[in-house]
Amino acid sequence: MSANIVLDTNAIFDHWYLTGPSIMVLQRFMALTGSRLIIPEIVLLETVNLFQREVAKARSQLRKLERFGNIDTSQVIHDIDLAPKEYEQKLRSRLSELQAEIISHENIPHSRIVARVLDRRKPFGQSGKGYRDTLLWEVILSKIATVECVTFLVTNNHVDFGIRDKQGELHSDLVEDLAAAELPEDRVCLCPSLNVFVREHATPGLEKATATIVEQLRQGRYGTFSIVDWFNEHREKLLSEDRLIDILSFSPELESPELSYMEEIKEVEVEDVAKLDDDRVFIDAVVASQVVIDVFIYHSNYYLAYEHYPISVMDDSWNESYTWAQVELSLPIAFSLVFNLLTETVEAFETSDIPEILGFCHLCGEAIVNDAAETCTACGRSLITRN
Repeated sequence: MSANIVLDTNAIFDHWYLTGPSIMVLQRFMALTGSRLIIPEIVLLETVNLFQREVAKARSQLRKLERFGNIDTSQVIHDIDLAPKEYEQKLRSRLSELQAEIISHENIPHSRIVARVLDRRKPFGQSGKGYRDTLLWEVILSKIATVECVTFLVTNNHVDFGIRDKQGELHSDLVEDLAAAELPEDRVCLCPSLNVFVREHATPGLEKATATIVEQLRQGRYGTFSIVDWFNEHREKLLSEDRLIDILSFSPELESPELSYMEEIKEVEVEDVAKLDDDRVFIDAVVASQVVIDVFIYHSNYYLAYEHYPISVMDDSWNESYTWAQVELSLPIAFSLVFNLLTETVEAFETSDIPEILGFCHLCGEAIVNDAAETCTACGRSLITRN
């Protein structure tokens, strides 16, 4: 569920630097669902002003301590005086870390706001107050809300934006605005606090998103990540010399195996996807890949090897004892990954155990895993004789 999350000033109150558990969940929710955190510029400016007022209150209270005796508060007050000057820079830096979008209120026609004042339309109240809330609503209406996804306005100002006794419902004036903009009524929803948004929308959304992601990974792809592309990039690392020796261990006549070539694969079979934690999943997969392996064959063993493998001689007089040859095989390669959902990167990988290979078709090189098989499952030729 992709969403636009718009924070009002009162939603940032007590989350001055946008840290803490709720922000962590929100950040993960955005990363997994492609949702946007949006701070209208009017909210940013008002938040900075509100922070300055709160600091001024704290400074005033601290000064009162001096009445109770010889208490030096000068250093603390000096630090407090610096806080408002640094706050806006720190807040903007934190918003950048969260990849939040700051939406300007420029180009909002003043005539539209004046018309709302004269008509006493919400968010303006009967007293005529509500300019800032109206500007915020006009920004949402003209620059944020879309048909494609829901916009959540996180604000505890249910009096001016909503219906007093019906938490979460927009005021009828605002519903009419959405209709005039050709937006469905459910495209903008109210949420009274960041904690409520996390509890009612982000946490359930994470569970649904993770389930969807797991299913996508079962199909071999998530976001910009493709298991096929990843395998093709790392395929030679998955088939080390030790691994080749293990695979060909039943055939001692093929000595010193070394991977010469592995073709790019186009399909991968994902056998299992399991959630490890909130951010990581385990992926178990297998592919069938054509490989060409350089081997050395003792002269007297050449015909024995030739009877069991599709061998191409590269140099029959490599030295006085050995023939250099290449064997083209179709190998099942099983591997596992630990995939980070947030960064869309593989954190770890390894080659997994595969069914015991009993041999290879001497015509096409397909691996034989059934000791009772008489014909090749790939080419249909006899495994008993060369026909």
